[in-house]
Amino acid sequence: SRRFYGTSVQLMGPKFDRIFETPGGFYAARYKHLIEPEAVWNYRKSDENFDLVNRFDRYDRSGQSNQISFGLVNRVLAKRYRDGIEESSATDVITWRIQQTWYFDPKSGSYDSRYVSSSFEDDEMEITKSPIRSDFRFTPDQSVNGDWTMDWDPEQRLFTSIRTGVRVGDRLSNRRFNFNWSRRARRIGGKDS
Repeated sequence: SRRFYGTSVQLMGPKFDRIFETPGGFYAARYKHLIEPEAVWNYRKSDENFDLVNRFDRYDRSGQSNQISFGLVNRVLAKRYRDGIEESSATDVITWRIQQTWYFDPKSGSYDSRYVSSSFEDDEMEITKSPIRSDFRFTPDQSVNGDWTMDWDPEQRLFTSIRTGVRVGDRLSNRRFNFNWSRRARRIGGKDS
């Protein structure tokens, strides 16, 4: 086991929203579109000797980090009908987040587990900015959801990872279907700024 000490600060907003009324609509009585910027600062200090940890997967590379992420979140919420009655709370139908992380310690950028392209990179590679990440999630119903994630490296003009997945079936059902596909490209060595 390893110990980590850290803190994080998250800033959201201002939020911009618009409500669309669709009385008698087949899916929902109304929709709400939200756009909000976000910034998250994370600091983590490790009390272990980072260089002595054997690396089997990307989570073994978790060491000290000091980073800030900037992003923009688009959300579409729907007030659905259940048995002909409008629900009291809204459901997240679409969430699309675009973000990029900046690293105050350039070595920590090569092992940020949130970015698939960072795992198992060369220890000498210094990365001050992560790829631009796009996370798109579509949940039309509790039993159906899909997601599509891409990491784009603007310095090298390269999609470093693309992943997609679809899941059908709820947690209580004995019948579930999962489909996942991914593709990854390695970043070219050298210093990244």
